[in-house]
Amino acid sequence: MRRRIRKEFTWSSSSWLQTNEVHYIYDGNVVIGERDINNLTATIYTRGPDLSGTRQGAGGIGGLLARTDQRLSTINSPLSTSFYHCDGNGNVTCLINTNQAIVAEYEYDPFGGILSQSGSLADANLYRFSSKEYHPNSGLVYYLYRLYDPNLQRWLNRDPVGERGGLNLYRFCRNTSADLIDSNGRYVLDDEGFPVTPTGTAMDTYISDPNEPTTPPPPQTPSGQTGSSCPPPYGTTVQIGLSLNGQLGPLNGNWSVGIAFDSQGHAAVYDTIGIGNGIGADASGGVSLAASNAGRVNDIAGPFAYGTTSLGSGLNGSGDVFAGAGSQGQTIVGGGFTAGFGGGGGAATGISQTYVHPLW
Repeated sequence: MRRRIRKEFTWSSSSWLQTNEVHYIYDGNVVIGERDINNLTATIYTRGPDLSGTRQGAGGIGGLLARTDQRLSTINSPLSTSFYHCDGNGNVTCLINTNQAIVAEYEYDPFGGILSQSGSLADANLYRFSSKEYHPNSGLVYYLYRLYDPNLQRWLNRDPVGERGGLNLYRFCRNTSADLIDSNGRYVLDDEGFPVTPTGTAMDTYISDPNEPTTPPPPQTPSGQTGSSCPPPYGTTVQIGLSLNGQLGPLNGNWSVGIAFDSQGHAAVYDTIGIGNGIGADASGGVSLAASNAGRVNDIAGPFAYGTTSLGSGLNGSGDVFAGAGSQGQTIVGGGFTAGFGGGGGAATGISQTYVHPLW
């Protein structure tokens, strides 16, 4: 169990005078209770699944359900228990009491600065932007491993994983905090609670800190199942684009660019370049259409083995098949065709490299 104590002081009569002391009770990496200096329960937090669909897969962001103030519950005040409401990024937007009256309401700028707040519990509730604890005296937000300043729109200290998290060690959520979240000051996640790499593409494992004694738990799927991968390993991904193919004796080269869509609702721009060997002579290009069993568009990134055949003069058509390993280690297979103009014919096999640039 984590042990954390917050002490607050004020300057009075030429000395520091302690005004408050809070002892935090943790379940894993999320706070579930607070006790006062006499070790009496002050506040209880009820939590449910966060944005990842699990208890703590997204660091508890969006998982707050209720706040109970034990100091008020003794007199059965309607303010003793209030219920959290969050937006799509897990930011607390309001709290309602047992009479369904709004007792706290918040509005934020894109980087978590509070634009306005109202309600009788607006000051008492400290869990606001990203469902993380706000420190009123300093204006900082506590993310477990780092402190974030919404006014500066950056972290106060360096990324614990160094340049593996990106060259800018103080950047918050790739400067796109309206679309991404950070679970605990170390891992940037997408809007489904899946980790992303420094370039913004989904990945299947957390970046581990070499200074940490233990490795963080593996990512969990939205259904709550723990696995070696975050997104569904298989599904349907369709690629639509333009393709060029050249065959001269034993040398084959091809290039294509377009947009890919997956069955999870994601889209990305892709570009593929391949080189191989075969037989024949051909120069052709046209509109290409391909489909694969990739679960997400990010799974088509990387090297793939391909085979292609082309034939025609004037109107030219070609067929392609490809296979390789996805970002989660699963076997990705697919195929397609290109219809366009050219001349000649040939067949080849080789290796291609696909680059993916996510759109949404």
